[in-house]
Amino acid sequence: MKIISQIFTILFITFWVLFLFVDYWDKHPAYSLAIEYFEYSGLIVFLLAGGAIFTWAGNQVKKRKKPLRALNGLSLGALFLIMAITSAGFGYNKIDASGFSGVNAAHALVLIGGNLLALFLVVMLAYALGSFINEKFHLPSKTSMDSGLLAICSGIFGITAIAFLLGAVSMLHSFVLIPVFIILLVLLRRQALHFIKISCWSALHLDKNLNALGLFSFFLLLFLTALNFAAVNVPMPAGFDALTLYANLPTLIADRHGLVEGFQPYNWSIFMSLGLTLFNSVEVSFGLSWL
Repeated sequence: MKIISQIFTILFITFWVLFLFVDYWDKHPAYSLAIEYFEYSGLIVFLLAGGAIFTWAGNQVKKRKKPLRALNGLSLGALFLIMAITSAGFGYNKIDASGFSGVNAAHALVLIGGNLLALFLVVMLAYALGSFINEKFHLPSKTSMDSGLLAICSGIFGITAIAFLLGAVSMLHSFVLIPVFIILLVLLRRQALHFIKISCWSALHLDKNLNALGLFSFFLLLFLTALNFAAVNVPMPAGFDALTLYANLPTLIADRHGLVEGFQPYNWSIFMSLGLTLFNSVEVSFGLSWL
């Protein structure tokens, strides 16, 4: 009975993924040109080679009796940055005949790494504030992962509520928000330090049941996430939808330093506007939406 259930689950997932792919392709037929004139065979080779190495290394780590301390959030973050810069390099080579030089790579590292650090600081604040909220309201969680995700979600709600209240009196300035958030981090330093520990230093445990397909799938998912994040950091307008829908209202909120009249409730836009208010960066604003 268990095998039948697993087969049904796999068939359903396969059907659903194919349905979404075909439906999206049907609504965007021009994207077929990207397949017809595919020019990223080198990137595919990088993915296959990197995925094979990652899968082999993962299997070696699984055989260890004790977790490998080098396998932590920092090492995965470094791999994430390498993937993002590599994808940016392949894209750059298609638009500039001079190629992706070391200077370009250093610039991409500073830009993408800096924006990633900004997002890390916001998530750290969200975790610290959310942990405090969950402790006060005794919100239950079954696992440590559930507890962490719930803390971040509650923290984003808390940050948005603070920004909303300040925006209601046109006080959504960096010189107001930064001291408020620093005070919160000082008061909630125990939760903030715990977040740094579990997200950066603590060794990651690999499930013994994780097979080669699972490891390669994780590598592919990490690459797609890095590719998507690299696209957030492009030096040119990201398109009509991004600039007129996602970034329009956050930009208005940041420019007015307060709420904008005539719009429906827009909590997520307030949260996105922090990228502009705190860091003066459209990329960080898009990154907050990317979260």
